Amino acid sequence: MKLSECVFHTEDAGRLSEFYGEVLLMDIEPGGRYRQIDTAVGRLALCDIGIAEEMAPGVVSAASNRSVLIQFEVEDVDAEYERLEKMGVVWAKRLTTQPWGTRSVWFRDPDGNVVDFYCRPGEEMRNPLYSLTHCCVVTEHARKVGNFYMDVTGCEGEASEKYEELELEGGILAVCSLEISNGMAPGAFVAGENKSVVVGFEVADVDLEYARLIKKGVACVKPPKTYKWGTRSAWFRDPDGGVVNLLSVV
Repeated sequence: MKLSECVFHTEDAGRLSEFYGEVLLMDIEPGGRYRQIDTAVGRLALCDIGIAEEMAPGVVSAASNRSVLIQFEVEDVDAEYERLEKMGVVWAKRLTTQPWGTRSVWFRDPDGNVVDFYCRPGEEMRNPLYSLTHCCVVTEHARKVGNFYMDVTGCEGEASEKYEELELEGGILAVCSLEISNGMAPGAFVAGENKSVVVGFEVADVDLEYARLIKKGVACVKPPKTYKWGTRSAWFRDPDGGVVNLLSVV
């Protein structure tokens, strides 16, 4: 299964496009209700809330995420910190080095979503510059949420109580306990408070996956439907209420 995209729903896709273009040093075409930012690993999508309302009224809200983090690998996070400081970004966590060897900063985009720039001092980069490598869900129920995503994606085993990484094509889906995030930046996240980010997974047959998850009792908020842009998708909720999009290309 492929981690297809992390979609931020917003009332101002143009403003977010400008922000991420400046932050990631990318040329992003201005205007429009939907923008895809493809990196060497993962994809970030910026979507006007009106599109989501047309697909599934009332399911998601704009700029209402306090529990999902996106992570980009950089070469020198200290240099990035200085550049971002000049941009006037809002910091969620200033420069720190973690016990597991990464050095990182967290900052907020104009909608309040937390973005993590990180590197591994003394090591070569594992991915090209500004690769979106992780989409991380912060929760008070890491094992339960982790097991849900392992089941959805077909990963074997059982999730840990604190932190789990699912290595997929298209990037890593991580599930992190609120305890860990509070240890790094107290109050930066609120567990289970994501109403605007949709995590998408590409599957071979969305109708088969829909039937499988319905049989397991997973809450569905939008049954399979085919769209004019060439995908067929169904939306579900994870145990914390976050929306998961399973999609097939048709």
